[in-house]
Amino acid sequence: MRVALDARMAAHSGIGRHLRCLTAAMAALPEAEDLSMDLFFNPAQDAAWVPASTRLNVRRLPREVKVYSFREWMVWPALLQDYDLAHVPHFNIPWKVPVPLVVTLHDAIYWRFPEATGSSLGGIYARVMLRRSARVAARLIAVSGATAEDLAGLLKVDPGRIEVIPNGLPDFPGNGGASRVAALRAAWNAPDGYLLYVGNFLPHKGLDVLLRAVGALETQGRRIPLVLVGRIDARGEALRHSPEATRLSDRIVFAGYLEDEALAAAYAGARLLVSPSPWEGFGFPALEALAAGVPGVAVAGGGAPE
Repeated sequence: MRVALDARMAAHSGIGRHLRCLTAAMAALPEAEDLSMDLFFNPAQDAAWVPASTRLNVRRLPREVKVYSFREWMVWPALLQDYDLAHVPHFNIPWKVPVPLVVTLHDAIYWRFPEATGSSLGGIYARVMLRRSARVAARLIAVSGATAEDLAGLLKVDPGRIEVIPNGLPDFPGNGGASRVAALRAAWNAPDGYLLYVGNFLPHKGLDVLLRAVGALETQGRRIPLVLVGRIDARGEALRHSPEATRLSDRIVFAGYLEDEALAAAYAGARLLVSPSPWEGFGFPALEALAAGVPGVAVAGGGAPE
Protein backbone atom coordinates (compact mmCIF):
# COMPACT_ATOMS: atom_id res chain seq x y z
CA MET A 1 0.00 0.00 0.00
CA ARG A 2 1.25 3.47 -0.94
CA VAL A 3 0.15 6.29 1.35
CA ALA A 4 0.53 10.02 0.77
CA LEU A 5 0.83 12.14 3.93
CA ASP A 6 0.44 15.92 3.97
CA ALA A 7 3.41 16.97 6.16
CA ARG A 8 3.22 20.74 5.59
CA MET A 9 2.15 21.40 9.20
CA ALA A 10 5.18 19.68 10.73
CA ALA A 11 6.41 22.99 12.19
CA HIS A 12 3.12 23.71 13.95
CA SER A 13 2.81 23.03 17.66
CA GLY A 14 0.27 20.28 18.40
CA ILE A 15 -0.30 19.02 14.87
CA GLY A 16 3.44 19.15 14.20
CA ARG A 17 4.10 17.01 17.28
CA HIS A 18 1.43 14.58 16.08
CA LEU A 19 3.06 14.33 12.62
CA ARG A 20 6.52 13.71 14.06
CA CYS A 21 5.30 11.02 16.42
CA LEU A 22 3.25 9.36 13.68
CA THR A 23 6.26 9.33 11.35
CA ALA A 24 8.52 7.86 14.04
CA ALA A 25 5.98 5.10 14.64
CA MET A 26 5.75 4.37 10.92
CA ALA A 27 9.54 4.04 10.71
CA ALA A 28 9.49 1.58 13.62
CA LEU A 29 7.03 -0.82 12.02
CA PRO A 30 8.40 -4.29 11.19
CA GLU A 31 10.11 -4.39 7.83
CA ALA A 32 7.74 -7.15 6.72
CA GLU A 33 4.87 -4.68 6.64
CA ASP A 34 3.97 -4.04 2.99
CA LEU A 35 3.50 -0.31 3.43
CA SER A 36 5.24 2.82 2.22
CA MET A 37 4.51 6.46 2.93
CA ASP A 38 5.46 9.57 0.99
CA LEU A 39 5.60 12.73 3.09
CA PHE A 40 4.80 15.86 1.09
CA PHE A 41 6.61 19.07 2.09
CA ASN A 42 6.80 22.56 0.66
CA PRO A 43 9.96 23.24 -1.41
CA ALA A 44 11.96 25.03 1.33
CA GLN A 45 10.48 23.26 4.35
CA ASP A 46 12.72 21.47 6.86
CA ALA A 47 12.46 17.69 6.49
CA ALA A 48 15.71 16.72 8.24
CA TRP A 49 13.74 15.32 11.19
CA VAL A 50 12.18 12.52 9.10
CA PRO A 51 13.61 9.19 10.35
CA ALA A 52 15.76 7.18 7.97
CA SER A 53 13.59 4.32 6.76
CA THR A 54 13.01 2.41 3.56
CA ARG A 55 9.32 2.89 4.26
CA LEU A 56 9.40 6.71 4.35
CA ASN A 57 10.09 9.02 1.41
CA VAL A 58 10.32 12.81 1.39
CA ARG A 59 8.54 14.43 -1.54
CA ARG A 60 8.59 18.11 -2.42
CA LEU A 61 5.58 19.95 -3.77
CA PRO A 62 6.28 21.64 -7.13
CA ARG A 63 5.65 25.08 -5.58
CA GLU A 64 4.84 26.67 -2.24
CA VAL A 65 1.37 25.64 -1.03
CA LYS A 66 0.36 27.50 2.09
CA VAL A 67 -1.84 25.87 4.70
CA TYR A 68 -5.42 27.20 4.57
CA SER A 69 -5.00 28.46 1.01
CA PHE A 70 -7.10 27.86 -2.09
CA ARG A 71 -3.98 26.55 -3.84
CA GLU A 72 -4.01 23.36 -1.73
CA TRP A 73 -7.39 22.54 -3.26
CA MET A 74 -5.86 22.63 -6.75
CA VAL A 75 -2.39 21.09 -6.28
CA TRP A 76 -3.22 17.98 -4.31
CA PRO A 77 -5.61 16.04 -6.61
CA ALA A 78 -3.06 15.61 -9.41
CA LEU A 79 -0.38 14.44 -6.96
CA LEU A 80 -2.57 11.77 -5.39
CA GLN A 81 -3.47 9.83 -8.53
CA ASP A 82 -0.88 7.06 -8.01
CA TYR A 83 -1.57 6.38 -4.32
CA ASP A 84 -3.83 3.90 -2.57
CA LEU A 85 -4.64 6.23 0.31
CA ALA A 86 -4.15 9.86 1.36
CA HIS A 87 -3.83 11.01 4.96
CA VAL A 88 -4.36 14.64 5.94
CA PRO A 89 -3.63 15.48 9.60
CA HIS A 90 -6.09 18.40 9.76
CA PHE A 91 -9.35 19.57 8.22
CA ASN A 92 -7.74 21.47 5.29
CA ILE A 93 -8.37 18.71 2.78
CA PRO A 94 -8.25 18.94 -1.05
CA TRP A 95 -11.54 19.90 -2.64
CA LYS A 96 -11.53 16.78 -4.87
CA VAL A 97 -9.75 13.63 -3.75
CA PRO A 98 -9.16 10.83 -6.29
CA VAL A 99 -8.29 8.19 -3.64
CA PRO A 100 -9.73 7.17 -0.26
CA LEU A 101 -8.97 9.80 2.35
CA VAL A 102 -8.19 9.47 6.07
CA VAL A 103 -8.42 12.70 8.06
CA THR A 104 -7.18 13.24 11.60
CA LEU A 105 -9.30 15.80 13.42
CA HIS A 106 -7.70 16.98 16.63
CA ASP A 107 -10.58 19.03 17.95
CA ALA A 108 -13.59 21.15 17.04
CA ILE A 109 -12.11 24.29 18.60
CA TYR A 110 -12.96 26.47 15.61
CA TRP A 111 -16.54 25.22 15.86
CA ARG A 112 -16.76 25.89 19.59
CA PHE A 113 -14.68 29.09 19.51
CA PRO A 114 -14.90 30.62 15.99
CA GLU A 115 -13.12 33.74 17.28
CA ALA A 116 -9.96 31.63 17.59
CA THR A 117 -9.44 31.99 13.82
CA GLY A 118 -8.95 35.75 14.24
CA SER A 119 -11.50 36.82 11.61
CA SER A 120 -15.10 36.21 10.60
CA LEU A 121 -13.95 34.87 7.22
CA GLY A 122 -11.53 32.51 8.96
CA GLY A 123 -14.35 31.24 11.16
CA ILE A 124 -16.53 30.55 8.13
CA TYR A 125 -13.69 28.75 6.34
CA ALA A 126 -12.94 26.59 9.40
CA ARG A 127 -16.56 25.57 9.84
CA VAL A 128 -17.02 24.77 6.15
CA MET A 129 -13.83 22.70 6.01
CA LEU A 130 -14.50 20.90 9.29
CA ARG A 131 -17.91 19.86 8.03
CA ARG A 132 -16.56 18.94 4.59
CA SER A 133 -13.66 16.83 5.92
CA ALA A 134 -16.06 15.04 8.26
CA ARG A 135 -18.36 14.26 5.33
CA VAL A 136 -15.79 13.40 2.63
CA ALA A 137 -13.26 11.28 4.53
CA ALA A 138 -13.49 7.52 4.23
CA ARG A 139 -12.37 7.35 7.87
CA LEU A 140 -11.86 9.92 10.60
CA ILE A 141 -9.28 9.68 13.37
CA ALA A 142 -10.10 11.51 16.60
CA VAL A 143 -7.22 11.97 19.05
CA SER A 144 -9.47 11.72 22.11
CA GLY A 145 -12.92 10.58 23.18
CA ALA A 146 -13.86 14.24 23.69
CA THR A 147 -13.04 15.04 20.07
CA ALA A 148 -14.99 12.01 18.88
CA GLU A 149 -17.99 13.21 20.90
CA ASP A 150 -17.70 16.67 19.33
CA LEU A 151 -17.56 15.18 15.83
CA ALA A 152 -20.65 13.10 16.51
CA GLY A 153 -22.53 15.77 18.45
CA LEU A 154 -21.57 19.06 16.78
CA LEU A 155 -20.85 17.85 13.23
CA LYS A 156 -23.36 14.96 13.20
CA VAL A 157 -20.79 12.38 12.10
CA ASP A 158 -21.79 8.73 12.29
CA PRO A 159 -19.75 7.38 15.25
CA GLY A 160 -19.08 4.23 13.23
CA ARG A 161 -16.84 6.27 10.89
CA ILE A 162 -14.65 7.56 13.75
CA GLU A 163 -11.61 5.81 15.19
CA VAL A 164 -10.33 7.15 18.52
CA ILE A 165 -6.52 6.92 18.48
CA PRO A 166 -4.93 8.95 21.31
CA ASN A 167 -1.63 10.68 20.64
CA GLY A 168 1.57 9.12 21.90
CA LEU A 169 4.94 10.62 22.81
CA PRO A 170 7.64 8.11 21.87
CA ASP A 171 10.60 10.46 21.54
CA PHE A 172 10.37 13.19 24.20
CA PRO A 173 13.78 13.57 25.93
CA GLY A 174 12.72 13.30 29.61
CA ASN A 175 13.88 15.98 32.03
CA GLY A 176 16.48 17.70 29.84
CA GLY A 177 19.36 17.45 32.33
CA ALA A 178 20.21 19.51 35.42
CA SER A 179 22.77 21.71 33.66
CA ARG A 180 20.32 22.68 30.94
CA VAL A 181 17.65 23.44 33.56
CA ALA A 182 20.09 25.72 35.40
CA ALA A 183 21.07 27.46 32.16
CA LEU A 184 17.46 28.17 31.25
CA ARG A 185 16.65 29.51 34.70
CA ALA A 186 19.67 31.79 34.54
CA ALA A 187 18.72 33.06 31.07
CA TRP A 188 15.18 33.79 32.23
CA ASN A 189 16.22 35.05 35.67
CA ALA A 190 13.57 32.67 37.00
CA PRO A 191 13.87 30.86 40.34
CA ASP A 192 13.20 27.17 40.69
CA GLY A 193 9.52 26.34 40.92
CA TYR A 194 7.96 28.66 38.34
CA LEU A 195 4.56 27.99 36.79
CA LEU A 196 4.83 26.88 33.17
CA TYR A 197 2.47 27.33 30.24
CA VAL A 198 3.23 25.63 26.91
CA GLY A 199 1.17 26.33 23.80
CA ASN A 200 0.09 29.04 21.42
CA PHE A 201 -1.59 32.36 22.12
CA LEU A 202 -5.01 31.77 20.57
CA PRO A 203 -7.91 33.57 22.29
CA HIS A 204 -9.54 30.41 23.65
CA LYS A 205 -6.39 29.38 25.57
CA GLY A 206 -7.50 31.36 28.64
CA LEU A 207 -4.20 33.19 29.11
CA ASP A 208 -5.97 36.34 30.29
CA VAL A 209 -7.45 34.24 33.10
CA LEU A 210 -4.00 32.84 33.90
CA LEU A 211 -2.48 36.32 34.19
CA ARG A 212 -5.29 37.44 36.46
CA ALA A 213 -4.71 34.37 38.63
CA VAL A 214 -1.00 35.17 38.97
CA GLY A 215 -1.94 38.71 39.91
CA ALA A 216 -4.43 37.44 42.49
CA LEU A 217 -1.72 35.28 44.08
CA GLU A 218 0.38 38.41 44.50
CA THR A 219 -2.39 40.09 46.51
CA GLN A 220 -2.14 37.12 48.87
CA GLY A 221 1.59 37.72 49.28
CA ARG A 222 2.69 34.95 46.89
CA ARG A 223 4.99 36.13 44.10
CA ILE A 224 5.13 33.12 41.80
CA PRO A 225 6.94 33.54 38.45
CA LEU A 226 5.32 32.38 35.23
CA VAL A 227 7.08 31.14 32.09
CA LEU A 228 5.12 31.13 28.83
CA VAL A 229 6.58 28.86 26.13
CA GLY A 230 5.33 29.13 22.56
CA ARG A 231 6.04 30.81 19.25
CA ILE A 232 5.29 34.51 19.83
CA ASP A 233 3.03 35.73 17.05
CA ALA A 234 0.94 38.91 16.89
CA ARG A 235 -1.39 37.57 19.59
CA GLY A 236 1.59 36.77 21.81
CA GLU A 237 2.91 40.29 21.37
CA ALA A 238 -0.50 41.70 22.23
CA LEU A 239 -0.57 39.63 25.40
CA ARG A 240 2.99 40.68 26.30
CA HIS A 241 1.96 44.34 26.12
CA SER A 242 -1.41 43.92 27.82
CA PRO A 243 -1.98 45.89 31.06
CA GLU A 244 -1.98 42.74 33.19
CA ALA A 245 1.26 41.38 31.70
CA THR A 246 2.90 44.80 31.99
CA ARG A 247 1.99 45.02 35.66
CA LEU A 248 3.50 41.58 36.27
CA SER A 249 6.45 41.99 33.90
CA ASP A 250 9.07 41.39 36.61
CA ARG A 251 7.87 37.80 37.07
CA ILE A 252 6.58 36.78 33.62
CA VAL A 253 8.92 35.32 30.98
CA PHE A 254 7.85 35.04 27.33
CA ALA A 255 10.32 32.32 26.38
CA GLY A 256 9.28 31.87 22.74
CA TYR A 257 9.54 28.56 20.90
CA LEU A 258 11.83 25.89 22.38
CA GLU A 259 13.23 22.77 20.72
CA ASP A 260 12.59 19.50 22.54
CA GLU A 261 15.77 19.38 24.63
CA ALA A 262 15.23 22.90 25.97
CA LEU A 263 11.50 22.28 26.34
CA ALA A 264 12.15 19.21 28.47
CA ALA A 265 14.43 21.31 30.67
CA ALA A 266 11.72 23.96 30.94
CA TYR A 267 9.33 21.32 32.25
CA ALA A 268 11.92 19.93 34.66
CA GLY A 269 12.48 23.32 36.29
CA ALA A 270 8.77 24.02 36.76
CA ARG A 271 6.70 23.61 39.89
CA LEU A 272 3.57 23.01 37.85
CA LEU A 273 2.28 22.96 34.30
CA VAL A 274 -0.80 25.15 34.00
CA SER A 275 -3.32 24.77 31.18
CA PRO A 276 -6.08 27.38 31.52
CA SER A 277 -7.79 26.56 28.21
CA PRO A 278 -11.45 25.65 28.77
CA TRP A 279 -11.35 23.08 25.98
CA GLU A 280 -8.59 21.09 24.28
CA GLY A 281 -9.05 18.21 21.88
CA PHE A 282 -6.06 16.43 23.41
CA GLY A 283 -3.36 18.61 24.96
CA PHE A 284 0.22 17.49 24.24
CA PRO A 285 1.74 19.64 27.03
CA ALA A 286 0.07 17.48 29.69
CA LEU A 287 1.68 14.39 28.18
CA GLU A 288 5.05 16.12 27.90
CA ALA A 289 4.86 17.22 31.55
CA LEU A 290 4.17 13.66 32.63
CA ALA A 291 7.20 12.50 30.62
CA ALA A 292 9.29 15.07 32.51
CA GLY A 293 7.82 14.08 35.90
CA VAL A 294 6.04 17.41 36.44
CA PRO A 295 2.43 17.62 37.69
CA GLY A 296 -0.11 19.65 35.77
CA VAL A 297 -3.33 21.52 36.41
CA ALA A 298 -5.90 21.83 33.64
CA VAL A 299 -9.47 22.94 33.23
CA ALA A 300 -11.76 19.90 33.32
CA GLY A 301 -12.97 20.18 29.75
CA GLY A 302 -12.31 18.42 26.46
CA GLY A 303 -9.56 15.83 26.30
CA ALA A 304 -7.73 16.96 29.46
CA PRO A 305 -9.55 14.63 31.91
CA GLU A 306 -8.68 11.65 29.70
